[in-house]
Amino acid sequence: MNYSIFIYLLYWIILSERFTMEGIIVGSFITLIVLYFNKDSLKNISFKKVINLKALKYWSLFVILLIKEIIKANFHVAKIVLSPKLRIAPVITGIKTDVKSEMHRVILGNSITLTPGTLTISLKNNELLVHCLEEESIKGVFNCNLERIIMKAEE
Repeated sequence: MNYSIFIYLLYWIILSERFTMEGIIVGSFITLIVLYFNKDSLKNISFKKVINLKALKYWSLFVILLIKEIIKANFHVAKIVLSPKLRIAPVITGIKTDVKSEMHRVILGNSITLTPGTLTISLKNNELLVHCLEEESIKGVFNCNLERIIMKAEE
């Protein structure tokens, strides 16, 4: 049985913040439309493979670490912007990653983009092209634990 309709409907109810009959009917209708337009991309998804408790542990750790990195980078960028001498030296560099799945590489790239001061410009094969506000930010991207956590979640 395909559980996609129930997951989308649950997501609709959470977003609408109301559990009413009207909300369920409208949500069901919109869910069917979304499923119709995404039927090709949903064919290969098996929820038995998606729901993995070991991976869930690593993804929880990933989200916590990402939030910590975002907060830390916010303070760092605020310090740079508010300093009287604006010492920025923008750098673009390529970063090779060992993450196997393309989806996980996209998640890594988006995580780098979410942290202030860095921006993922492109992703080709296993190389991310990253723009950093200053050279010191490159070291933080290279030594990031986010990639290691994603690789553990892939296993």
